[in-house]
Amino acid sequence: MVEYGKLAAFSLIYTIPPIILYMISQRFMSEGFNFGGATKG
Repeated sequence: MVEYGKLAAFSLIYTIPPIILYMISQRFMSEGFNFGGATKG
């Protein structure tokens, strides 16, 4: 049998860090583009 509690816990553990890294990288990328003088259309 599949233990859905453990499955859900591991899926959360493995999916949260990439989401956090993505959010941080998006913030730094947008700041970098703004400081570079490029404007979004």
